[in-house]
Amino acid sequence: GLNGWSRANQGPEQVVETPATLSVENGVAIYADDITFRGYNALERTLALNPDITTLRLTSPGGLIPAARGMARLLREHRLKTEALGLCASACTLVFIAGDTRSMGPEARLGFHGYKLLSEVETLDIKTEEARDRDYFSSQGVRDIFLDRAFATPHEDMWFPTRNELIEANVLTAP
Repeated sequence: GLNGWSRANQGPEQVVETPATLSVENGVAIYADDITFRGYNALERTLALNPDITTLRLTSPGGLIPAARGMARLLREHRLKTEALGLCASACTLVFIAGDTRSMGPEARLGFHGYKLLSEVETLDIKTEEARDRDYFSSQGVRDIFLDRAFATPHEDMWFPTRNELIEANVLTAP
């Protein structure tokens, strides 16, 4: 999962492109792709076309922080629940944490790590960006001790907390 702003040096995309709208089943929108601006646009369009959506189901290895922040804002505006199904790592966790209530399937894994700029151009301060998203996680009720460990995990690594750790930290709020 990439947790940066530029994918210029990442080579060709290995994922299926996000469609113009997400599939929706019984009030659940399903997002299974990298977190991208195309994905943000698809989510925005899907929510506009389906006012009865109550939940976003996420499976994603991560992606672009600014796109994740935009998706999170949409979820908060629409007061959606979030469910992790499969892997939700890196930037995906920013989207997940926006849920009014947050749950995960039996096989789901949430993965956390610190940030890294994926660009030669140092246009952003990583510590500032981490602090911004840490404040956001805190505002969503996530405990500081959990955030200390999440952001201390090197970008090259991934921390997969246990379900109990996620419940204790208030990352998961629903069974």
